[in-house]
Amino acid sequence: MNYYLGPYQWIDDTWQPPATTRGSIDLRNLTQMGTPVIQDGLGFFATIDSVAGYDLLGQGDLREIGSTGSMKSMWNSLLGYRPKGDNLVDLLYDHLTMGSDPTGATASKPLLPDNGNLVLRLGGHSIVKATQFRIGHSPETNQVLSVFQNDYREIRDLVIAGDLPADHHRKVLDFWGEQFGIKDPQDIFIPNDLPKESRIPHDTSISENFDGADNAAIGKELTWVEDAGGADWDNFGSHGRKLPKAATMDERSCYVNSALSSADQECSVTHAVQDDVDTTQAGPACRRSNSAVTFYFTQLSLTADDFKIKKSVTGTATVIGSTIAITASIPDDTKLQVSGSSLKSFLNDVEKDSITDTAVTGNLFCGLYALASGTNKVEFDDWAASDFVAPAAGNPSLLMGLL
Repeated sequence: MNYYLGPYQWIDDTWQPPATTRGSIDLRNLTQMGTPVIQDGLGFFATIDSVAGYDLLGQGDLREIGSTGSMKSMWNSLLGYRPKGDNLVDLLYDHLTMGSDPTGATASKPLLPDNGNLVLRLGGHSIVKATQFRIGHSPETNQVLSVFQNDYREIRDLVIAGDLPADHHRKVLDFWGEQFGIKDPQDIFIPNDLPKESRIPHDTSISENFDGADNAAIGKELTWVEDAGGADWDNFGSHGRKLPKAATMDERSCYVNSALSSADQECSVTHAVQDDVDTTQAGPACRRSNSAVTFYFTQLSLTADDFKIKKSVTGTATVIGSTIAITASIPDDTKLQVSGSSLKSFLNDVEKDSITDTAVTGNLFCGLYALASGTNKVEFDDWAASDFVAPAAGNPSLLMGLL
């Protein structure tokens, strides 16, 4: 395998990795991810073939390639951070932890724990590095806690503004307490300048069957919200439908206006009707913001017989998963699972891809994504979403000096 630092390519209105990429890690800041057309920032790419114009870090297996002074100098020159570690994988891990920016303003956000571990997953490799994470004990504590505290502040602000139910931030605290095995999560996750409100029990699982009246607003069991207040979705034949639009490709998402209690989420849907054409793609969406078109989603294409994980940051899409060859047939069930910085895609309950991305954190909504043009049909059935509860990591003691 070849390992490169280099830019994403703007192709078909989406940021994409170079050809023959088997795995990628997005190292851009949020502004760079959310800006279309203008190429800025870099990704880490594992490719089968050589890529002209990109900076080669090494060849072989990143878990075995030793780091060198020149490799670290190149990294520092291109990304503004000199990573530490004995092997190439250690440099990538160090960049995503100690070299990260919890706000995403100047660098990529840090790795967040998945099932009690900081896990680095790379397409074509599966897990390439994992370390146990314990709040107060792990050297990555400050970076990780800063993300949670920033997310808590934003969630609480949404509650105060009336965009989330009263006390919903306290349900989020309860999930975090369960996730990390902490009795009083308010002592850890609430910033010092905010009141220390206690946890209240969470339990979030929602579903939709789209059995509302034909041509009425999408949904029956739940209230759905469309991009920019549009009218691009409805019910038809007991399905949720992305309405056909004339001529040009029309890419839209919608989300359920019922917040989960965590950004660790699982969302699934049945693809009931989907035309076999290039411009028909669809899937479930996780970690959707209710103030910006920012979320993770899967994209099923029948024409290409492929399945991939993507993200949208303020309306700009990036392919972040491997392109998985499949044999698609309708109806198909697709699912996206997000835990910490780990994302997994499933087709008919079979795991297809497992990757790392750190960009989208804290968002509590789930929904749908579809792209179609002309009279092409995309219809869904049996949508569901829930908090994804991982086993408690356990924190028997806390070294508060690190907080």
